[in-house]
Amino acid sequence: MTPSPDQTSDDVDENEAPLNVNCVGVILAGGRSTRMGGGDKFLRPLAGTTMLDLVLNRLKSQLKTNIISTNGDPARLSAYNLPAITDEIDGYAGPLAGMHAALSWTAQNQPSATHCLSVAADTPFFPENYAARMTEHAVKIGSDHIIIATSNGRHQPGFALWPLTVKDELERALKDGTRKVRAFTDNQPNSTLAFEQLTLNGVEIDPFFNVNEPADLALCQKLLLSSS
Repeated sequence: MTPSPDQTSDDVDENEAPLNVNCVGVILAGGRSTRMGGGDKFLRPLAGTTMLDLVLNRLKSQLKTNIISTNGDPARLSAYNLPAITDEIDGYAGPLAGMHAALSWTAQNQPSATHCLSVAADTPFFPENYAARMTEHAVKIGSDHIIIATSNGRHQPGFALWPLTVKDELERALKDGTRKVRAFTDNQPNSTLAFEQLTLNGVEIDPFFNVNEPADLALCQKLLLSSS
């Protein structure tokens, strides 16, 4: 299924998020997909579409301005008509490098933005109120904090609200060799926000269930087709 064109980047709508938290949505579409046999797993067919279509449509319903942070040739994502940005830190430095690129792009291109809200490209069932809850929590706890989503008592490092103010510190950490998300966030002002389990067609799943292996893709296919 060919993705429908989305708008290109515009200034962030200040009505999208409460008070002093104005977000750009970031789809983290990196990684090497080794457990899926390589390639871009987020572009694999899934219930008549692709994982990236599903993730993007869910994010678009929550935030107006969105970008894709990826590695490899960004031209392969041109059909999505969204900014597709690549790592500024060389060597497949992981999701932290993807977030650094997103924060850097946002600082340069979205002057009214204060935060980036990340989602993982292989997680098609993330909560429909994800953006609202994360931004509301940031207003409550402190807009300078990194807010990390949790479920089942586990951190979900691909799902976090990142203040632009951490960009320079993140760049320094990456250049010093930091690669794991929690190795960085644990040393910054941070807070967690728990999300409940999701029931889909009678099946209880983690809302941040991510597709890593062919069996995961088959389960997503079954859940999506049974709901149509």
